[in-house]
Amino acid sequence: MRLSWRVWGLYLHVKASGKFWRYNYRINDRSKTLSFGAYPEVSLKLARELLARGVDPLAYRQSIRKEQGNASNTLEAISREWILKHLSSKSETYRYRVVSYLERDVFPFLGKRPIAEIKPLEVAEVIERIGRRVQHDSHVRTLQSLGQIFRHAIATGRAELDPTASLKGLFSRKSEQVSFPAITDPLEVGRLMRAIENYPGNFLTQCALKLSALVMLRPGELIGAEWQEIDLEAATWTIEVRRMKADTRVKIANQHRHIIPLSNQALAIFYQLWNLTGHYRHVFPGIRKPQKPMNKETVSKALHRMGFKGEMTGHGFRSMASSLLNGMEPGCDRAAIGS
Repeated sequence: MRLSWRVWGLYLHVKASGKFWRYNYRINDRSKTLSFGAYPEVSLKLARELLARGVDPLAYRQSIRKEQGNASNTLEAISREWILKHLSSKSETYRYRVVSYLERDVFPFLGKRPIAEIKPLEVAEVIERIGRRVQHDSHVRTLQSLGQIFRHAIATGRAELDPTASLKGLFSRKSEQVSFPAITDPLEVGRLMRAIENYPGNFLTQCALKLSALVMLRPGELIGAEWQEIDLEAATWTIEVRRMKADTRVKIANQHRHIIPLSNQALAIFYQLWNLTGHYRHVFPGIRKPQKPMNKETVSKALHRMGFKGEMTGHGFRSMASSLLNGMEPGCDRAAIGS
């Protein structure tokens, strides 16, 4: 059974499958009948509003379809599609890094733009913005990810050109300029610390990673820690100047030792380590030769395995701490921070 209620050429056509708006109208001396929505998705108020404003229902429906089509062709929509298709086999850490940069540094500026309309200059501005904020190669990696996204759009018929191709060679890798890459952005530091907290490898290595962020020592000084240097009751770590790197010895030439106060977090880690390695000379004994400390590259290698290669090293914790502390509000003792 089909019923229709006519209202000034506008009527509701009722079928078993639902209720649909129909409209009889003339344009260019031609009579037309148009369906432009189902009830109640399109209300009577909206339908009358379109008629009162003299809007051609056909043009209105076409504009809606065009908007819906544009929404599926935006950079963000196609990026999400590319992420599902091409990153599903990658590690969770890698996916998180790629998606986080896209969501924070790309989508707010270019995400709503139709991908076929994005120009090289627009991409360059986004990459430059990332490069000014970070001290590692994430700006170059983000550019590479965008290149893959644009090529995916080309392959699926939604773009014709890859604007990243003309930017090749414009942005250099900072790891070629900086000896020890370091993460200094607070949000990225949070991501790093969460990754360390969930580190699935050796427990001693995880402790070394945590302490690296708490005591701001070079990897060799950290890994070479001896239990005789640690005073758990006084919550201090005393390193003889002779065991420190030459440039550090010069800075504290008038002292016989370098005393590091231990935070509650650092102290808790040393208590855990004492139960495991307290009978050894070194806090971090080697696996094959426990009479010697573990390799000083252990921290950096662990960071590489966690997906931070090119972004963070064992030495980078010093730069990370210095940058964050120097960026704090007035009141922080700059002389105590050092470099």
